[in-house]
Formats: sequence, structure tokens, C-alpha cells
Amino acid sequence: MTISYIKKSEEDSEIYKILNPLVKQWFKNKFKTFSEPQKYAILNIHKCRNTLVSAVTGSGKTLTAFLAVLNELITLEENEILENKTYCIYISPLKALNQDIQVNLIEPLKEIEELSGKKLKINIQVIHQQQKNKKC
Repeated sequence: MTISYIKKSEEDSEIYKILNPLVKQWFKNKFKTFSEPQKYAILNIHKCRNTLVSAVTGSGKTLTAFLAVLNELITLEENEILENKTYCIYISPLKALNQDIQVNLIEPLKEIEELSGKKLKINIQVIHQQQKNKKC
């Protein structure tokens, strides 16, 4: 596996081109512009490339990943091809998990549903798995 660095961020207009109209409208209403990590990562994630986003707390890293996922799921749902299966697994330290899911996934999905005027058939499931302390 080769690791490469993205050297140039994308313009907002390029990112908006790939967004579902509902997601695009929601994002523009809520944020106006993309954060620096989002400008580097959203298109890469959209192209299904493994992407590591490293940035300071509060810079939009989590929403970067969820925005790309929500965009794809909403498009599948609108085209009536969303299947009842797992499309994304998000792994987070337990301490941050509930906040990440609430702020960056559940709230945006609710707001997008309000904007669309309908309930989208996107399910979110949180599984807490505790690791037993093992002595090596």
C-alpha cells in the first residue's frame, strides 16, 4: 500500500458538484463554506479512496466522513436502490462516540429530512463493544 498526501485542496464549487441537491442545500444553509479538512477529503472519500484526515479538534473531521456517506445514502434512497444492509462502519473511541454520532450524523440526517419533507429510510445503529482487559 502506498501512502500519498493531497497537496491541493478543492474549491467549494467542485465539492458542491458531487453533492446530492438535498445535502448541498442543507450544507449551504448550515455552514456556507467547507472547512480546510473538508476541502481536502470529501472528494477523496466520495471516490471511495481510503482517507485519513488529521486536523485539530473542531475542524470538521467527523462531518467530513459522514457528509460523504450521507450524500451517497440519500442518493441511493432517492433512486429507490437503498438496500437494508450495512454501508458504513464508523469506529470511534467510546468516549467520543455518542457525541460524534449525535452531532455529525443524527442531527444532519434529521435536518435533511425536514428540508426534504419526508422521512428517509436510512438507519443508524450504534454498537458498544467493550474489550475485556487481557493480560499479555
